Amino acid sequence: MDGFELYELGRTLARIGEDAIPAPSGSRRLAPGALTVMTDVFEHPETSVSEIAGRTGFSSSRVAAFLATLSDLGAVTTAADPEFPGRRVVRPVPRHGAAPGVDEQLATAAGIQDPGQVKDLIGTLEELARRLAGTLSPELFDWYTAETPPCDLGHGSPVSGHGRQR
Repeated sequence: MDGFELYELGRTLARIGEDAIPAPSGSRRLAPGALTVMTDVFEHPETSVSEIAGRTGFSSSRVAAFLATLSDLGAVTTAADPEFPGRRVVRPVPRHGAAPGVDEQLATAAGIQDPGQVKDLIGTLEELARRLAGTLSPELFDWYTAETPPCDLGHGSPVSGHGRQR
C-alpha cells in the first residue's frame, strides 16, 4: 500500500463513519459544519466555544448550535472551566465498542453478508484504532481510552438542544 492508497482508505472509512453517525431528527445526515466542529473538539479537547470558532471560522453562535446537536447525539459534553468562572470547556465523549448501525454500514461498504466476517472486520478496525491511538496527543489518547465518561450526558447536559449554553 502506498500513500495514495492509504489516503483513499482513510477517506473511504471517513465516509462510512459519516453514514454511521446518527443524524439529527429531520435530517438525512449530520451537517458538514457539525463534523468540522466535532473534529476540532477531538483534536483539541478541553476547548471553548470561542476557541473552536477561531479555529473553524464559524461564528460562536453557529459553533454553539453545532455543539448542541453533537451533545444531543452523545459525541461531546461541556463543563464549567475551574480556572475561568463563567467559561465552559467542550470535551469529546470517549467511545467504546461499535454503535448501532456501524456493523450494517461496514457490511454494506465491504459487500459482506456473513455476520462472522463483519465481526472480524470490526475487530481488525478496532485493533488498528488501538495501534494508532499511540500517535494521538496524550490528552486525546486519554479521552479515547477512558473507562468511563468524565461527565454525565443525561439530563444535566449543559448544552441545550437550541444551541445555547445554560
